[in-house]
Amino acid sequence: MFRFAIRGDLRFISHHDTLRMFQRAMARAAVPVRFSQGFNPHQRLSLPLPRPVGISSEAEVLVIETDVALDGEDFLRRLREQCPEGCEILSIERLGPGEDPKPETVRYVLPSDAAMPPADVSERISVLMQSEHLWVTRDKGPKTESRSVDVRPYLLGIQATEQGMEFLLRVTGSGTARASEIVALLGFDADAVQHHLLRKEVEWRLREQPKSA
Repeated sequence: MFRFAIRGDLRFISHHDTLRMFQRAMARAAVPVRFSQGFNPHQRLSLPLPRPVGISSEAEVLVIETDVALDGEDFLRRLREQCPEGCEILSIERLGPGEDPKPETVRYVLPSDAAMPPADVSERISVLMQSEHLWVTRDKGPKTESRSVDVRPYLLGIQATEQGMEFLLRVTGSGTARASEIVALLGFDADAVQHHLLRKEVEWRLREQPKSA
């Protein structure tokens, strides 16, 4: 498992494009990534917490399986040489057998220079945190009906700091709130500020994968 940052224009690539970027980087770096079995084998790598398009991040994680044990420093050097501008490999961590990182909380920041907060933002924060429910409408596409989702169970905290608006979200097996939904509830134009958002921190928990019978 290694941690990396996504900055600049690279924040506009999708989850699938990010995976393809790393697949190509692994191949160029001659990293012996393990392949799945079957008629359509693919590299055993995953991004446990997909990053929304347009949001930069200092807290991304990629999990890979290799056929042989790798020297950490050599692996970092080779991979860093193959990553494009805007992708910085921060560190590497060896996982134990069966360990699977799961996100538990995510901290986002909307920088203070990104947009002027609404005049009543302090009141809005108070109302949101005291609300029992916070319903938002999610539209999955032209062929799928929109649905209402209560994001209040996922919102752990919001605060206004000198750096900007900061909020902490819970991630569960059934879902989480979207960063764009929270900034909209705060009174910002989500479409206008989405590309200014930063995923600052992610708290991970290592859980053992269930053993196959």
